Amino acid sequence: MILNFYKPLGWTPLQVIEAYKKHHPELENEKMTYAGRLDPMAEGVLVVLTGSDVYQKDEYLGREKKYQAKILLGFETDTQDALGLVTSVGGLLPDADVKGEMERIKGWNTLLVPGYSSIVVQGKPLVLWAREGKLSRIDIPRKEMIIHEVEVSNESTASSKQIKEMIFNGIDNVNGDFRQEVIKQRWREVLPDSSLEMRVIDVNLRVSSGTYIRSIASELGKRLGCGAILLHLKRSNVGEFAEQSAFNIVE
Repeated sequence: MILNFYKPLGWTPLQVIEAYKKHHPELENEKMTYAGRLDPMAEGVLVVLTGSDVYQKDEYLGREKKYQAKILLGFETDTQDALGLVTSVGGLLPDADVKGEMERIKGWNTLLVPGYSSIVVQGKPLVLWAREGKLSRIDIPRKEMIIHEVEVSNESTASSKQIKEMIFNGIDNVNGDFRQEVIKQRWREVLPDSSLEMRVIDVNLRVSSGTYIRSIASELGKRLGCGAILLHLKRSNVGEFAEQSAFNIVE
């Protein structure tokens, strides 16, 4: 059986599976796996395979994905998203050609994968190397990522106070140990309660399997020279599985 869930903000894919099994105790010993991870700070379509269909995982992993992303300019973090420790604060670049740079990123790219990811290097996921403070001891791999379609749907500004509230709302929904308090303290230091304007870019993307939207946000920041992180992410499609037909596990 193939299930199409809507993963809530803050949840891990495993929590979705556990919640579904809790509501269906007859499936407690059923094999279940997800095809395509979504980070805690992302929400949207999560395809879950059950029973004998778990052996089709590679097929479903290979499906194209569609995303709606919010990218915050002017910052870098060690996770390339808002659930990370701020490592750099840049300028706002109000005249930056965001649409032009996104269009130039479109197509085939070989980008660094995020340091906080599940890619295995020397027998250990990168996230474990990162948590142990040992990323400098290894070569972070690059990965081929294809952006088939990209559309900058909106460019806006928000006050530093509004951005901080948005980031904290996401962080406060995350369960488990993701350094939340340390990360929030760092955001408090770089985002004071003020009307200082931050620049936010809304982007719609259709990408190949295995593409990290965090890597694309980081690449955009490098090309603009100001840094950028993924502020929010929603996956609207995995192949033919769409947000409109996804089952909301929290309802």
